Amino acid sequence: MPRRTSVATAPGMPHLLLLALSCASGFALLLPVSPQWAVHGGADAFGAGLVTATLMATTVLAQLLVRTALRGLGWSRTLALGALLLGLPAPVQAFSDSLGAILLTTALRGLGFGILTVCGSTAAATLAPPGRQGAAIGLYGLTLALPQTVLTPAPSPGAGRGGGS
Repeated sequence: MPRRTSVATAPGMPHLLLLALSCASGFALLLPVSPQWAVHGGADAFGAGLVTATLMATTVLAQLLVRTALRGLGWSRTLALGALLLGLPAPVQAFSDSLGAILLTTALRGLGFGILTVCGSTAAATLAPPGRQGAAIGLYGLTLALPQTVLTPAPSPGAGRGGGS
């Protein structure tokens, strides 16, 4: 019986998993805060919901466009673009609690998250040892899900106290 190779130690996988963990952690921390920040800035419940809807819509849009991005940019540039779109707009929200600014930064972050989910899972399957593609995609999914489970609820209580509303 052949020895099974660990998908976590396959060439390129540790870097991909670290990228996914880092990006998903930042995404998870801001996920519940953005709608709250919009309400702090004067948005009503519809505006807060619009923040979440914008995130989901742009995530799906990006997921549909990843194949085109991969053809034009290649793997590393597409993944880098996803990470940059996910991370760079986040601190901008600290400068404005206006709904327009939050929607813009949320849309950019949704594009980044969409790229990260599709491009990353495809990269995991590509980097996996032969016959271990399912395990690699599963490990990648777990790497994205863990911060969502642990960190998404973390900032909510503090965000409510810090906002003064």
